[in-house]
Amino acid sequence: MANVSVKRIEILLHRDRRGEVLERLADAGTVELETQDAAGHPRYSTPDSGPGRRARRLRDDIRRALDYLDRFAPKGGFIAGMMGHKVASEVPGPPEDFDAAAAAGLVNSTAERETELLGRRQRLEDDLTELRRWAGLPLAPAELGSTASCRLVAYSLPSRNLAGLRGELAEAAGELCRLEEVGGDAVEAKLLIVWHRAVDESVEEVLKTFELSACPLNDDRPPAARLGEIEDEIAAVEAELGELKSSARELLELRDPLYLALDGAATTSLGEELMAGSLAAGEAIYLLGWVPEPATDRVRGALDELELAHYELREPTEEETPPVYLKNGSPVRPFEMVTDLYGRPDPREYDPTPLFAFFFALYFGICITDAGYGLLLMLSSWFFLKRLPLGQTTRKMFRLLTIAGGFTVVVGLLTGGIFGLDFSALNLPALEALRQKIMIIDPLDPDQMFYFFYFSLGLGYLQLFIGYLLGFLNALRVGDSQTAWFRKLPWILVMILIPLAVGLPALAGIDGTWAWYAAAAVGLFVVAFSGVGDDSGLPRLGAGFFNLYTGISGLFSDVLSYARLFALGLATAVIAQVVNTMAFGGGVVGTVLILVIGHVFNLAMNALSGFIHTARLQFVEYFDKFYFGGGRTFQPYAHSLQHTVLKR
Repeated sequence: MANVSVKRIEILLHRDRRGEVLERLADAGTVELETQDAAGHPRYSTPDSGPGRRARRLRDDIRRALDYLDRFAPKGGFIAGMMGHKVASEVPGPPEDFDAAAAAGLVNSTAERETELLGRRQRLEDDLTELRRWAGLPLAPAELGSTASCRLVAYSLPSRNLAGLRGELAEAAGELCRLEEVGGDAVEAKLLIVWHRAVDESVEEVLKTFELSACPLNDDRPPAARLGEIEDEIAAVEAELGELKSSARELLELRDPLYLALDGAATTSLGEELMAGSLAAGEAIYLLGWVPEPATDRVRGALDELELAHYELREPTEEETPPVYLKNGSPVRPFEMVTDLYGRPDPREYDPTPLFAFFFALYFGICITDAGYGLLLMLSSWFFLKRLPLGQTTRKMFRLLTIAGGFTVVVGLLTGGIFGLDFSALNLPALEALRQKIMIIDPLDPDQMFYFFYFSLGLGYLQLFIGYLLGFLNALRVGDSQTAWFRKLPWILVMILIPLAVGLPALAGIDGTWAWYAAAAVGLFVVAFSGVGDDSGLPRLGAGFFNLYTGISGLFSDVLSYARLFALGLATAVIAQVVNTMAFGGGVVGTVLILVIGHVFNLAMNALSGFIHTARLQFVEYFDKFYFGGGRTFQPYAHSLQHTVLKR
């Protein structure tokens, strides 16, 4: 229905025009470029990939620069953090006089210098820490070692072993060995050990039995003399880091143009990637793509006046499978996101979006059944749409919730649900009288509860009937007469005959026995003919009985599945009343907190459940009757607007 015809476009251009062609196609935003396998065309090659590498390098440089600048930018709120930074611009890309490469280079050089200084500071701080541990060493570490008569060594030792080492050295070398503690802490001791060469072997045997680590320092001055220099060097590094941070804050004026340039570089990078996936022969490049029928004039306007470039538009061949482009009116368009969750239709299928949008919004409203919740949903969705720079898919979601919120308001008023309030108990008789006047059914009234249940099943019955009818028409359209006449039409007849058999006696007093006989005859028809295509004889008859069984049981279980609408609507109403009962029993502050937290939680949980279960009814019960999906979404080459909000 809204599955628009898509044409094949072939473009032949001179390689000098590749940049201009990509720019015009991005401006048009209506052409999907298709990569081609040069290996399958031995006479052709792929275009030069140099421009693509340069575009990706620029994109990556800009990203790196922005990662650095974002550290110094003012922090936005929670929602801004979720949406990412957006920049308003009249056109895609940065200002014409902005040199993105130079700006990114300036920022990245600042970032690299900061990284270098941070590394140096860390090394100096590590050195400072180690020097402080050895601050009591009275000589330069370079002077440690052996002389003609003695040896001097410095070691680290776990403090718990210090007494043991001291005792064993005294026993092994006596007065010919001295051990001095020159630093350390409760965990690790720093030691200077001096002994006469005459007791070398005895001392070394003792040292081997302990967990000793040699002093890592090798300066030509004592550690205490180096402390001041290290501290001065750290101070100098800190000063330069402070200057760099001040410079980085001044560079924040480049942030917005760089974000625009990032989108521009992403566009160019993608275009060059697609260009590299095309075919080339000498100076010529051959591009292949798709254009939706309504956008052909726009493509002609973009390419007609371009020199050294030729294009042709044609219908796809039988061997070519075009992408799927959907075109729906504004009330239906938001529900395309639900279709996309299941899968776009095959190019030969109906677009199911207009066929379920009303049911989806209505079922969502029934799952919530509260006018107050629906109003909150509408207002919050409207706020997000108006105040936040949202992407296309996110905008569709909030538009869907706005429409579904409107249906929820209507369903809530007709079922008497307004934040679960009992206006009589609140001594508001006028509001209670108005609620009673608008309400046509109270799901919480035991005498009316089952009317709500039957209404939910009746809606499901109606939607399933439409599904079978659409399946019948679609099968006829694609020439599958066997499915149409033997596997779809019988269940359409059964779904007409059953209400007649039940309703005629109950409502008009007319005997409906004939309808039961007619339904039985349809069942025999299913047994006899629905197995057509299987082997003749018993296999065909067995297939017929199987189709009859699965058809009856499937129809019964599918209708019962719609009882979830009744259950979720009832749950929302009951929880809302429970929240009110808990809230009005306490003080003012407690009442407000319980009302706000309770109702927001109830709305959030049941809105999520309503969306999931409503989508499930479409995907599992409804689509199964007429829809297969499997189409590929049309993805045009267009300007990247991830960080750009175009001024309209």
